[in-house]
Amino acid sequence: MNVTRQEDGQFELRMEEEEWRSLCQLLSQYPLTPADHHSLNSKNNPDPGLKESDQWLRDSVSKHQTDRELQIKQWIQSIEPVDNEEGHQYPVLFDAERADWLIEILNDLRVGSWMSLNCPAPETLSDKTPDSEEWPRIWIMEVSGMYQSILLQALS
Repeated sequence: MNVTRQEDGQFELRMEEEEWRSLCQLLSQYPLTPADHHSLNSKNNPDPGLKESDQWLRDSVSKHQTDRELQIKQWIQSIEPVDNEEGHQYPVLFDAERADWLIEILNDLRVGSWMSLNCPAPETLSDKTPDSEEWPRIWIMEVSGMYQSILLQALS
């Protein structure tokens, strides 16, 4: 995987076929952060007056996630492979706005995976052997973080 800055200010993330499939598999998991995770009320101090606003927020987040799912599918379909001696490569062109969009999606995946693992401290994950149900969530969390780092480094 290679990121280069183009003369027009855009970035190109050139990915091998396996890397591209891995990113597509990762993005297909969106969303992982539950819409009801977002709340205007504190769990320790629920305000009955905010119940309607909380429902509006959950509905808005749910609609946003549905819209994003469609955007992700359209974006993936728009990327055309380029053939070379080594096989297919996927040149992913993006600007700062698209990078931010991807970082937000990756953050949802990372946080949602972490939440599904009951919000473990980093040392907890390295202290025990994950079971078969935890491995996919750990993979999503770690690979999302890797792609976030690549995009953030390209932007800086």
